[in-house]
Amino acid sequence: MDEADVMLIKELQADSRQSMRSLSGKLGISTPTVASKVQRLIEGGAIKSFTVILDSAAFGLKDYVAEIRFQPRYQKEILRSMVEMHHALLTQDSRLIGLFSGTEKEAAILYNRMSHVKGVTSVALTPTVAYDVNPSRPSIESGAKLSSTCYYCRGEIGVAPVVEKIGGKQRYFCCTSCSALYMQKYRELKDGAGY
Repeated sequence: MDEADVMLIKELQADSRQSMRSLSGKLGISTPTVASKVQRLIEGGAIKSFTVILDSAAFGLKDYVAEIRFQPRYQKEILRSMVEMHHALLTQDSRLIGLFSGTEKEAAILYNRMSHVKGVTSVALTPTVAYDVNPSRPSIESGAKLSSTCYYCRGEIGVAPVVEKIGGKQRYFCCTSCSALYMQKYRELKDGAGY
C-alpha cells in the first residue's frame, strides 16, 4: 500500500459518504484514480463494507451485549440462529459475543430462544450504558501490506496476483496454475449444474 492508499482509508474511516471527487481533492489525485483505488481495496477484501451506524435510542431501542457460550461442534448452527445480532465476534473459546438492539420484550424473546438452541451452554444479555464506534481503528500506516489469500489454494498471494473475472466477480490467485485449476473446476460445476 502506498501513502495515497493510507490517506484514502483514513478519509473513508472518517466519512465513508464522501464522493470520489471530494476524496480526489483531499488526496490530490485524479477522481478515476481514487475510484480505482477504492475498487481495488474492496475487491482485495481490505474494505469489507460501507455502513450506517444508527443510534438505537432514537428509535426507542436499547443496546445489549450478548454473550452465548456453546459446544464447538454446533458453531454453524449457532451462527445461523443469530440473525438479530450485529457486530458479532466468534472467539476461539466457543463464545459468540455481539450487539443486539431491541426492546426489553425482544431481548427477553432472544434470550429465551437462544437458551433453547441445541449446543448452547449459556446465554447472557447485558444492557449497555454507552456504545460508541471508534472510526479510526484499525490505524493503517504507510508501508502496510494487504494480506490476501489465493481463491483456490488459500496460500498467500505475492506481489503480483493473477486476477480473473469469474461469475461476474474478480478472483485473486497466487499463480496461473491455481487460476487454471479453479477455472476448470468452475466450468465443470457450471456444466454439471446445467447453467
